[in-house]
Amino acid sequence: MAHADDLIREIHAELLPIYPAIPTCLDLADEDPTDFGNAHYWGLTTGGCARLTFDSGKTPPRGYVVHELCHAAHDNAGGTPFGMFPDDPVLVGYWRAMRYTTTLEAAIAQARGIERQGASAAWPYYPGEQMADAFAWLRFPAQGWGGADPGIYGGSYDNDHLISVDEFFRGLRPEVTSMAITQDEWQQIDDRIKHHIADYANRLQVELQNSAYVPLAEVQRRITKAGGDLSGAA
Repeated sequence: MAHADDLIREIHAELLPIYPAIPTCLDLADEDPTDFGNAHYWGLTTGGCARLTFDSGKTPPRGYVVHELCHAAHDNAGGTPFGMFPDDPVLVGYWRAMRYTTTLEAAIAQARGIERQGASAAWPYYPGEQMADAFAWLRFPAQGWGGADPGIYGGSYDNDHLISVDEFFRGLRPEVTSMAITQDEWQQIDDRIKHHIADYANRLQVELQNSAYVPLAEVQRRITKAGGDLSGAA
């Protein structure tokens, strides 16, 4: 999507040092401008890049870009942007920062009820969209961004609320997962594990062949030697 690449990457570069939960790289593409919505977040690539699409042939408003980057940060920080769960740690933190008068659980129930009317009707009620719109409003309020009105659930875009919300977003960090390793490194680890298992199995087989049973006296001797604690016995 060459027509908007520079703008999107410029906004990404501007926000990344401020909000560390935003993925460090982007995977951008066009989307059908006739579908619902003007932009979408599609998850993280295997390399941890945010997959974003924007209507083809159009330059997205800056607020749209920031909105989608919030979904990516939600995912990257260990939340679940593709669902509504009351124990989602990112949503819980945002809900507390915005100080909604409606509980997150009640908001999720309300959104699910309205969802029967269709996605366009339910969209402003989704907690994740509330959060993404608040993030966009923080950066570009002059654009009138904020289709998911926080007042639905008793929140507000006044300065007092926004200061708390901004502090929350600045404090988010990427979820720490297992260390990435190459295929060759994994193969070496796998080979060592298999070698260890095979060696142990051979030694155990020899021991069993040499002794059909272990005398009770030997068992007692080993217990005494171990100080009565067999928790570390191999």
